[in-house]
Amino acid sequence: MKLREFGSSATYIVPSAQLEDSGNYSCAVRNSSGSVRKTSLVSIQVEELFSTPEVRTNQSSVTEGDEMTLTCDTRRHPARAATELEFAFYRDGWNEQDFSTSDTYSVTSAKEEDSGNYTCEVRTPCGRVRKRSDALSIQIEALFDDPEIRTNRSLVTEGDEMTLVCDTRRNPVTATTELEFAFYRYQRRVQEFNVSATYRVPVAQLRCSGNYTCEVRTPRLTKRSDVLSIQIQAPFNYPVIRTNQSSVTEGDDMTLTCDIIRHPARAATELAFAFYRDGRIVQEFSASDTYSIPAAHLEDSGYYACQVMTRRGSMMRRSNEILIQIEPLLSTPVIRNNRSPVIEGDEMTLTCQTTRYPVRSAYRAEQSEQDFNVYDTYSVPSSQQVASGDYTSDVRTSSRGMWAMKDTVSLEFAFYRNSHVLQNFSASATYSVPAAQPVHSGYYACEVRTPSGSVRKWSNMLNIEVQALVLSLDIIQAGYEVTEGEVITMSCRVQTPAAGILDFAFYRNGYNVQEFSASNAYTVYHAKLEDSGNYTCVGRTPSGIMKKRSGMKRIQVAAQFDRPRIKISPSSVTEGDEMTLTCDPRRYCGRSSAELEFAFYRDGQNVQEFSASDTYSIPAAQPVHSGNYTCDVRTPSDSVRKESMNVLLVQVEEKGLPLLILLGAIYGSLAVIIFICVLLAWKCRYKKAERNIAASTSKIDNSPATYAVVAPTES
Repeated sequence: MKLREFGSSATYIVPSAQLEDSGNYSCAVRNSSGSVRKTSLVSIQVEELFSTPEVRTNQSSVTEGDEMTLTCDTRRHPARAATELEFAFYRDGWNEQDFSTSDTYSVTSAKEEDSGNYTCEVRTPCGRVRKRSDALSIQIEALFDDPEIRTNRSLVTEGDEMTLVCDTRRNPVTATTELEFAFYRYQRRVQEFNVSATYRVPVAQLRCSGNYTCEVRTPRLTKRSDVLSIQIQAPFNYPVIRTNQSSVTEGDDMTLTCDIIRHPARAATELAFAFYRDGRIVQEFSASDTYSIPAAHLEDSGYYACQVMTRRGSMMRRSNEILIQIEPLLSTPVIRNNRSPVIEGDEMTLTCQTTRYPVRSAYRAEQSEQDFNVYDTYSVPSSQQVASGDYTSDVRTSSRGMWAMKDTVSLEFAFYRNSHVLQNFSASATYSVPAAQPVHSGYYACEVRTPSGSVRKWSNMLNIEVQALVLSLDIIQAGYEVTEGEVITMSCRVQTPAAGILDFAFYRNGYNVQEFSASNAYTVYHAKLEDSGNYTCVGRTPSGIMKKRSGMKRIQVAAQFDRPRIKISPSSVTEGDEMTLTCDPRRYCGRSSAELEFAFYRDGQNVQEFSASDTYSIPAAQPVHSGNYTCDVRTPSDSVRKESMNVLLVQVEEKGLPLLILLGAIYGSLAVIIFICVLLAWKCRYKKAERNIAASTSKIDNSPATYAVVAPTES
């Protein structure tokens, strides 16, 4: 058999040799003229890497609950004893255990469904060599049959004894195996596991009806029966509650009846009846199957039901519920709000709405005395004997709907928040809050009553949440640091949805910078250092009742340059000298390349207009150039302008003037020295004279009438 056609390659490779690749191999060579020469045969025998596997079990027969272990046996070639192999197990062709290094497969607790034809497969990790065993048929023997649940009678009546049996057949081989039984109703266990295969109910009740199952188990196996539906028959059916009229109005007599149908076999059973409204008993158990209300009130409205039980209480059944609504004199009021949602500062008005009782027409002895109209009263101005009779009234709806009560019937309204009175009873059906605040949030209700208080109705609870008005100050800038001369724009944004119309004002450090207006924006076109500060905005309603302030935001205006300092060179100027003034502002880092313009002034008069030069030069200074010099610096757009921080006094001295000034200073100094010497000499003479007077005084006679005064001599 030719394995490959003629080609340029002198080699033939089998990537993964198999047993079937064994045989006698030869090769042929063909030259360009087409002549072919064959070699002699070479015999090649491919040996098995491992033998065909065989699947085995640890026991000849397997019973339910046994532990079953399958082994996949194979023999490796002696020269390849260290070859790693992987094993997989299959049942009826379906994989039960994927490839792994384990050559065993275990079933902890065997079941009947584990029966089948088992095979195993062995492969090398790369999958080049793989072999599968023959099938091993394994049949799991049942330990016991599936149980069947049975009852001792086909029909069970309430009060009967009921017995359930869980029936199963053991395997003769394992007949001594101990079994345990349990019983369930609607999947809930009613008897725990024990050796008894029966479940007994001494007195069956209706609640014992249901779907029953039983379960049989050994320590390693559990089986459940099919469902057995048991319906306990009652001596009477479920009662039905009925009323003597379809609609009941306040004051009407109302009678409820609890109707039942007894089971023919239990017709003589004594029964007791009870009545409920909204789940609460209104008439205790008695032999009466009726419940009467002589004069119905609104509080008698509700869901009514009745309950029937046997005298011993062994059986009890409840009827359906019927809704009986007593027609009110006034409908239940509804509290409404004039706006939703309510935002802080809004005017909020609550209204208590109610529908009044329809009108009635009066009849006497089936003879109409007053035709249908909007009035619910009938008056006889002067009663006569002929006016005697049985009076009735009718009510009807008009083509436009139900008639309203006449306007002369007054009602009173009260309003509450969180059960606290906000507005006492009055004729007003509204309650207003001029400017709502978050503290006005809560559960609101209103109450309506007649002036006598005989009829009172509460409304529903209305939850009103007054949303706080939140303002935020947005700086429309890359950051909160602004360079002087730039434009600052800020906006007062209302974060609360559905907020009403507001006026806005802006403040810096608590001082107003823009009065209230409809505009929510504030702009500083040429920012100055003094524009730095803490900014806030305030929103208020047009009426001014409510104001709300935003959070504070800090804006720092950074200087482009300091106020300049004016300098002179040289420091002393003489007539004819070249004088140069320099305007030197200190620029801040990051702004040193900003273009600036400079101007110079003498005694307030401009001597050099704004230009890019920061110097002002005078080639030959004259005394007329003396004066107080200043300079200004500005940006080209003139958005920032600063004066020099100092005033420079320049005095241009005339030639020769310094020598005269020096001589004057010398003569002046000599004059001062001479004056000081004269003054000191005079003081010395004055003190000497004082000492002479004191010496003379000590020699005078002690007579009190005699005094001597010696005057100083003049020189």
